[in-house]
Amino acid sequence: MDWYGNETLHNTPFTNMTIYGKPVIAGQNVDNFSFARVYGAGHEVAAFQPRAALEIFSQVIRKEQLHSV
Repeated sequence: MDWYGNETLHNTPFTNMTIYGKPVIAGQNVDNFSFARVYGAGHEVAAFQPRAALEIFSQVIRKEQLHSV
């Protein structure tokens, strides 16, 4: 993808995001772009990790980088 943050994203390590102390996401943040791998969710994040799905959705709507809560 031709994007100004492409190289930065590829050089940014994944960090664990926790929800109430439990690691649920490996994520990367570059400026206003966030990428998340949700543990134990497969292709159905909302079905298998509903709390993580709601938290990701809420943070994106608030225009925040993904972070632990």
